[in-house]
Amino acid sequence: IMVPLRIFFQGADNSPRLFDGVLNPILLLGPVVAVIRPRLRHTLPLAGLAALWILVVFATTRLVIRYIAPILPLLSVLAVYGLYQVWQWIADRWNNVKASVVIGVVVLGVLAFNVAWAVDYWTKVDPLPYLTGKVDRETYLTQRLPQYPAIAFINANTKQDARILMVFAQNQGYYLDRDYFYFTYFSGESLRPVLENATNEDDIHNGLKKMGVTHLFVNEKLLADYLLNVWSKDTFQLWNRFSGRHLKRIFTARGYSVLVMIP
Repeated sequence: IMVPLRIFFQGADNSPRLFDGVLNPILLLGPVVAVIRPRLRHTLPLAGLAALWILVVFATTRLVIRYIAPILPLLSVLAVYGLYQVWQWIADRWNNVKASVVIGVVVLGVLAFNVAWAVDYWTKVDPLPYLTGKVDRETYLTQRLPQYPAIAFINANTKQDARILMVFAQNQGYYLDRDYFYFTYFSGESLRPVLENATNEDDIHNGLKKMGVTHLFVNEKLLADYLLNVWSKDTFQLWNRFSGRHLKRIFTARGYSVLVMIP
């Protein structure tokens, strides 16, 4: 019951468990205030639409922030209506000046969340060394992305017609200068149709060849966890026999490996 509310308070960037993003709590608190004895007749329909959207997302897919992004402008409007309600309530009891001072303090407090997020993000990204020319692009990306050394290796050491299957290699494929594909960047599900139809290591090899795969770019630990937890022990052992016979590791760094398909 609390999950649709927690998304406004506990979100974290790059954490699917914590909604994969950050929202300002005013996007929940403001609309709640706006629907308490609303002074504007269209407030309730807008709030109903926003609530319905969140509940539909909650009931049909993972509740992550990108899936509720379409209603963020609507929630922003409702948050402003909520602030207007508070301003009116204070102004009716005291005066407009006091009401404006209170709302000003509230707005500054709300913006403090945005400032704190921006400062934290700037610290994590630390772009100044690159922007000022102290480090070049390759050095900066190597420092920031654990998978970039493998990406740089692929760009420098594979043929132009190479086709890369990314398995648990996250979402920086756009740095690759080669054709690549994946099911989702935190998933090994691209392998499912191959594994489902495989009875021996040659079946896996032929299945990947039909997909046009020449290289695999993988996080081997996550791939092993996927094979052990999603598939049977027999399938895990089958993959290991296939790897020993038809894959050759040509690069590994920071937990990411580049494997080439061999006959």
